[in-house]
Amino acid sequence: MEEGVTDMVKYGFPANIECHVSVLATANPISNKWKSEDKISIEEFPVLLQIADRFDLIYIFRENTEEAFLDHYTKTRIQVAKNYTQGIYEGDLEKVQKYIAYARTFNPKIGDDVELLLRHFLKQMAKSGVDGLFRKFDSLLRVSIGIARLKLKSVVDVEDANEAMQIFQFMLSEFKKHVGIPVDPRDTCYHEMRQIVKETYNIVEGGIEFSEAAKKVCERNSLLKGIHVKDGNMENWDNFRLEHNSKLKPILDLMRKDPHVLIVREHPIVMKWNPDPDPNISKKGVNDVADVADVHIQDPHENFHVVQEMKDDFEEDAILQGGSQKEASATSATSARIYKASWMGDVWACRYCGLKGDRPSMEKHDCLEVKEKDED
Repeated sequence: MEEGVTDMVKYGFPANIECHVSVLATANPISNKWKSEDKISIEEFPVLLQIADRFDLIYIFRENTEEAFLDHYTKTRIQVAKNYTQGIYEGDLEKVQKYIAYARTFNPKIGDDVELLLRHFLKQMAKSGVDGLFRKFDSLLRVSIGIARLKLKSVVDVEDANEAMQIFQFMLSEFKKHVGIPVDPRDTCYHEMRQIVKETYNIVEGGIEFSEAAKKVCERNSLLKGIHVKDGNMENWDNFRLEHNSKLKPILDLMRKDPHVLIVREHPIVMKWNPDPDPNISKKGVNDVADVADVHIQDPHENFHVVQEMKDDFEEDAILQGGSQKEASATSATSARIYKASWMGDVWACRYCGLKGDRPSMEKHDCLEVKEKDED
């Protein structure tokens, strides 16, 4: 069961045979009833302890005498019997066999982040007094891979690992071993980074770069450091840049959706804490940069060189379209009145009245506030 191989000698010829065995066993407790209603002991199983310790999963069934449960069970039991006699389940077995045969062709690999999660869970088991830790870890790996294989995946992700840990958590609770499941590293990283952005609100006036915040997160949390700093070199900034570390992309997506976090710059990404977000404005569409309701933008008044780049873009576009330098200058004057409200989408806004729209409509926008200002 443990090694997956067996040695055999027949007619003088030795053979080493691989035999990946799956054993499904059921048994009543030795006294035909559990000694305690709260805690199960492994000694109550009618099997050698050395064998019981080698089972990956052990589920405990207790007799439920609640009326609601008994009503549900009897109704379901009778319906299943009727379905069986009517042949409703015919053909399902063949489908299941084909699915399992196909699933077995997958050999999911465990990534570094999942490995760190499972290792952390093993440490939690040790603190809770769980025995046979080495075998438990092997079982945890097999169950995680099995879950991913059933989902026809080539990689074991955090979701699969969480399912496996939840199974073990439930199983161990029957033996009064309470083991905590580590939080998803993505959520941990997001909350840590959010806290860093908040802490820098009154310290760094212009906000903090995403890569710098990612580095601070890894300095604070050893688990996240193991995920994002593969080479162990905290001075290698490639570990904290989106273009070199794809695992940071989901974190940025979460930060964009946070109403308290403003993305004040895109290249490089700079974040700033917003202590008083407008409760009437939702950032659910933050990734839809064409949404004119998006407000987590940087007003170009705050950054002169960005405004200047926009003016240059206006002039360049006008000249490329066959216009004269005079026309380009007139177009440049338009850029003094409107600015690009979304760095990645075609969303422009009037600097005076705040109206938003696409570039052609905003170029034609006849702002009343500008007229009043000119008259004054």
